[in-house]
Amino acid sequence: MRLGVPGYFASGTANTPLGGGQGGARISRGSGQMNRGKSIILLMFVAAVLAAVGAIWYQYHTTRRPLEFWGARTARIINLAPQVKLKKMSESGRGLAGAESEIANGANYRDISQARGLVHFRRSLIEHDSFLWDDESLPTPRWQYMVEFSGNQGQALVLVDLENRLIGQFGTQKVCRLAQFTADGLGVFFAEQFASPPGDANNPAPVAPPATSERPATGEKTGR
Repeated sequence: MRLGVPGYFASGTANTPLGGGQGGARISRGSGQMNRGKSIILLMFVAAVLAAVGAIWYQYHTTRRPLEFWGARTARIINLAPQVKLKKMSESGRGLAGAESEIANGANYRDISQARGLVHFRRSLIEHDSFLWDDESLPTPRWQYMVEFSGNQGQALVLVDLENRLIGQFGTQKVCRLAQFTADGLGVFFAEQFASPPGDANNPAPVAPPATSERPATGEKTGR
């Protein structure tokens, strides 16, 4: 005798997946959309990390050699010092010994702390592409300009020879060649500072030389 199979076990839905055909399809589509959303978020995170790494590398590349040349402290002073003075060197003050005596002479100083273009000038002194780092055939400098950066963090004196496209820091033996576009830009910027008579809004009257106590100790004079 064969046992009968109850009707509710023998219905046409006995082989249908749990949850029904349409419900299962909706669950599958929802899972796929969730996975795609997670993938997009992951890609965005990876892109953000790569962008941050790229920015760090670029900053390192553009500032590493200038930081080595100036030193971290001097580079920070150049970038942030609130007071900036520009001095046109006399003919007798263009050599190193003459530069030392020129520091004690207040003539031809201009306060350029609020000058137009100062931000770009500062930036040009700490950017990699402003210098020709591999040019070692450097002539003897004949400094034409001296820039004094000063503030609570200290003082830095930058010497510039536009004729030979040279730049250096007073008190050190480091000299580097400027790129042509940098020298051209500095020439225009410096000329603008002396184009107006003393007392002009963009070019205040000549100022006194830096205080003796703030100057480098080597070879300086205290009298005028």
